[in-house]
Amino acid sequence: MEEIEIPDYVNAVPSFWWWELDEFVVMVLCLIVGYVARGLWPLAGLLIGVVVAAQVKKWKRGEMDGAIPHILFSRGIIAMNKLYKVARHGVLWV
Repeated sequence: MEEIEIPDYVNAVPSFWWWELDEFVVMVLCLIVGYVARGLWPLAGLLIGVVVAAQVKKWKRGEMDGAIPHILFSRGIIAMNKLYKVARHGVLWV
């Protein structure tokens, strides 16, 4: 069997400005909730989103790259690819 080198950052989440995509999504969801509430709540939602995104970033520092997609896969919420479809039921093959 031939040994291959796995590149760094294979499981890294794409970046958007200075946040990774999952942190940015958390912030935008808080902003959307604030926007739906109207008034000054979009500003409050944005501030809450920045705080929550910072907490997510702090949590992710202690985890492996791609921790959130792996957690979602293990719960059976998403499929990893065509080969590994349902982790929740212990069925890892097509």
